[in-house]
Amino acid sequence: PLLRLILPSDPADPSDAALQRRAILEAGATLQADEALVVDAGFGVAGLLTAGVSRFVTRVARNFTARRNVLPAYKGRGRGPVYGELVRPLPRTHKGKTLAATPPDPTAQWVVAGRTITAQVWDNLVLATAKPGSPAFRCVVIHDPRYKAPLVLATTLPVSAEALWRLYGDRWPIEQVPLAAKQMLGAHRAFVFGDASRHRLPALALLAGNVLAYVAATTAAVA
Repeated sequence: PLLRLILPSDPADPSDAALQRRAILEAGATLQADEALVVDAGFGVAGLLTAGVSRFVTRVARNFTARRNVLPAYKGRGRGPVYGELVRPLPRTHKGKTLAATPPDPTAQWVVAGRTITAQVWDNLVLATAKPGSPAFRCVVIHDPRYKAPLVLATTLPVSAEALWRLYGDRWPIEQVPLAAKQMLGAHRAFVFGDASRHRLPALALLAGNVLAYVAATTAAVA
């Protein structure tokens, strides 16, 4: 991974939520035509859509729900429907009752290292609180035999389920940057108290950790 921007919190609003909103806006604004924003479950679909990020892949909770981006047929009585049909990618239990999963649209399957990975896809969805015509996305549930729980992704990319699975896997190298900064360079043992230092020390440690990781990746292995 190569760091593009280290974003400090705003002194006027140092909350995690405000920093996350700024991070999404900054990352979305710098996306190139062949790039997508890949984030973990801490970044919700609503925030990404509100920020106008056109291409993203994010992990969502296993109890995630959404709605169809079209109105269901009018049943002939009462008020006409306002929201699309609720889509539940995975079954869940509520008050002792099992709520069935919504049947997927397409399904996919591929083989990696001798194991078969399956995926279920729901296309043209909107947020569970949104009406048809709102920004749309897709939901993909990936079942890998190596893991007990499935991987549930939401995305705006019109690519295959296998491509999404590989894209999300490409997010993991970012964990190497703080690992190198804290454990290899010893930043986890450094303490500062000044207002500016609390931003400068972690920023410097992350930058140095990224440089160290880059040098390691581009240098011949040493026995």
